[in-house]
Amino acid sequence: MMRAAKEYTLAGDTAQGVDYQKHSRANYSVSTPENQAVVEYINDSELDAGEITEEIGYLVCQGHDENKIIDAARHNYLSRNNGDLAGWATFVFPRVKKTLAEARSRAIESGAILANDRQFTLSRASDLAREPTHAISLVKGVLPSEGFGMVYGPSGSSKGFFVLDLATAVASGKSWLGNKTTKVPVVIVNLEGGAAFPNRLHAWQKKFGALPEMMLVLNDSPFALLDETNVEALSTAINHAGAGGGLTIIDTLARAAGGIDENSSEAMGHVIASVERLQSAVGGLVLLVHHIGKDSTKGPRGHSSMLAALDCAIEISREGKLRTWRLAKAKDGDDGVGGQFQLEVVELGIDVDGDSITSCVVQHLESPFDDIRSSAVPKSGNQLTVYNTLNELLEQSLDLGRGGADPTTPCIRLDSAVIACRDRLTTEPKRRGERARSAIASLVSRGLFRFENDWLWRPNARRPADIQTSLSSVPATLPASLPPKGGAGKSGTKGDLISQKRDETGKPGNTRARGYLS
Repeated sequence: MMRAAKEYTLAGDTAQGVDYQKHSRANYSVSTPENQAVVEYINDSELDAGEITEEIGYLVCQGHDENKIIDAARHNYLSRNNGDLAGWATFVFPRVKKTLAEARSRAIESGAILANDRQFTLSRASDLAREPTHAISLVKGVLPSEGFGMVYGPSGSSKGFFVLDLATAVASGKSWLGNKTTKVPVVIVNLEGGAAFPNRLHAWQKKFGALPEMMLVLNDSPFALLDETNVEALSTAINHAGAGGGLTIIDTLARAAGGIDENSSEAMGHVIASVERLQSAVGGLVLLVHHIGKDSTKGPRGHSSMLAALDCAIEISREGKLRTWRLAKAKDGDDGVGGQFQLEVVELGIDVDGDSITSCVVQHLESPFDDIRSSAVPKSGNQLTVYNTLNELLEQSLDLGRGGADPTTPCIRLDSAVIACRDRLTTEPKRRGERARSAIASLVSRGLFRFENDWLWRPNARRPADIQTSLSSVPATLPASLPPKGGAGKSGTKGDLISQKRDETGKPGNTRARGYLS
């Protein structure tokens, strides 16, 4: 990994040795009972970036909590520099991290603290709730400034192009789809399509102008996320390049952690721990690019612990030439927002055979997402069949406000929906379940339906009070009007929620929906 470190070595400011013994402020007394006092001191002081690194080094020697000190230093710097996250990420944060490491090493050597010393500080909830905190985002409403995120989607959905579009906006500080961005360094660890990636950069530059100066790339070089020495070497390269505290993109997770059993909770736990180790070393946001699972309604491929660990997640889907992105998860934010884009081909030159050399750039559609939702109703095929079936089921459902929906919104269970839709499809019988799930996932990604905690519902489809009252008096055994339309699915089998029944004449009658009317 020395190659990576050399590739990212840039001239810049480096932390100098600090004489920690010269500090004797009463505020930093070893007997200070709580780290909160230290935090308040730093926040109230008038320290410049250089002094901050000295002060935190001294505090580490005194055994104070390192994360608290970093948070305090960051808050102090941003509050005194108009929220200059780029300055913090590029100049201050790398020095802070290096000073912390130096100070802790010296403190351990001198016996001031133990190597395994760990302190915890509890705060009153009422103290934390005094004032709302202003969360700084890399892309407002989409990407947080710190943590662990993911962009996922099926193969061929243009995840890489989408991520490059995001990355250039963050590295340049230009707005992205009207959303304010914070200019920070960006590092792209490109592990797929190494030969094609330079062409993508060339295409972007030809279409939009010069690439941002602080967008760095590790291209087509092996990187093992689960190897601690690899993670350490990469974090060293990033910090030495002055790119710590920014946006670090790993494309893709499958290449970075190849060979693991993604469905194993233990293996996925190791991946999560490695990402968190990298994020702790470089700061900022680490963004993974990953594939979607076989059941696209359940998010990224692999064990569910991955989705649970994410601070943000963006899902990409594709139908023909049209791609859709959707914010599938946002901590302390509004998920479900998104938009649509397509790829624009850019001519780059002529090869030795006289053929055109091309690549693509992202072209966002101008329609707001709400408009896209209203115009995205399918016109034919499996999706239209599934769309109509889901609407019929929802009209008759007595389950309201499930899975996070509004209390007056009708909902249906995913399994019930799949069975009902499956029996209406005319495709090969053994593929109907798979096709039904795929169609439902596509409708969800396009915003026509919402899915959460195994429940489906239509956005903003609240049921009027008079209809609620009327339906509440209907027996739960009332058949739903869902006669099969060309389907030949099995009926009456165990676990099948949709079954045929015969009327009094012995002829096939209406379909009974047991599951979602219970």
